[in-house]
Amino acid sequence: MRPKNGIPSQEEYHNLIHTPLFQVMESFSDDFLIKFDFLKYKYKWVKDPFHQWSRQWEYPYVFTSIKNYLHTHKISAPKILDAGSGITFFPYYLSNEIEDATIACCDYDRELLPFFNLINKGRSHTRQVEFHYADLHTLPFEDSLFDIVYTISVLEHTKNYASIISEFARVLKPGGTLIITFDIALDGVSDVAYHDAEWILAALSREFNFTTVRRPIKEQIIERGLFTTDYAKKLNEKLLPWQYPLLSLIKSSAISRRIPKRLSKCLTVYCETICKNEIRSSAYEDR
Repeated sequence: MRPKNGIPSQEEYHNLIHTPLFQVMESFSDDFLIKFDFLKYKYKWVKDPFHQWSRQWEYPYVFTSIKNYLHTHKISAPKILDAGSGITFFPYYLSNEIEDATIACCDYDRELLPFFNLINKGRSHTRQVEFHYADLHTLPFEDSLFDIVYTISVLEHTKNYASIISEFARVLKPGGTLIITFDIALDGVSDVAYHDAEWILAALSREFNFTTVRRPIKEQIIERGLFTTDYAKKLNEKLLPWQYPLLSLIKSSAISRRIPKRLSKCLTVYCETICKNEIRSSAYEDR
């Protein structure tokens, strides 16, 4: 899999799920859930994060971006931050797959700490995954500490994107990389609306001196064949994170105070990998 910035297509999703990477990651996740099924951490979000629609694209995307970055920059013993981590198999998968990596997780939920401790004790892998209680707007880390910061479907649950992105840039080493994914609402009421997505990308460009011209989000979301929750539902309704789509839509509409464009929830996902202080040519990088 070659990481591609932007919104994935249905074809790209199907190509991914038949790769050895996907199958190895799925097996690791399944084994992780079986081993740590006694933990109540699963009630913090969904029982099986890997089999949630967007995460099937996001986890392989982030992992491949990390591996490519480490290979290209010849970095050994990297320091990696999972920002807004919740608690999933993924940082443990990274710890297992990347030799001598220091994996730190941070989240605004203090109750996650004992779960991390129990999982660390239950693993044979000698290097533990760290957990830090943290607000993404004011990260408790020194400047230029991490080689890699990644955040998976977190920004849509926050406000003041520019402040968070500024913190990501602060804790990254010069030449370090940020890997960021977030949902984009196609229903007109959920987070993130396409104009909010444009603000996120503009903040990234300012903080990271990114000069590549991106295709506007508004152009990307009208393309046919995108990977969306509508498409995931056709494949398997269990891939969706909500049990009652209409009720979830009504709730989102009440929060956003916007009128839905349709009578069901609909999202797609956007992914971007960007290096700190890296100047790139002004050319379309995505489709």
